[in-house]
Amino acid sequence: MAGTTHVLSPVLSPENTPFHPGFTKFKDGYLYCESRRVDEIMELIGKQSFYLYSKPHITRIFQTY
Repeated sequence: MAGTTHVLSPVLSPENTPFHPGFTKFKDGYLYCESRRVDEIMELIGKQSFYLYSKPHITRIFQTY
């Protein structure tokens, strides 16, 4: 992706909620995928429809088969 931005990774704590494997809703109210805010990813691609996957989660699923 051109113009990649770096986001500081929030720390997982009891106030943070695992949402789906690879995704977490942190106490700041934002949904993250692998420490990247999903809304920032949406801004980078222009707020169009997209699929967002967690590479570690897909890798774990693949390795179980």
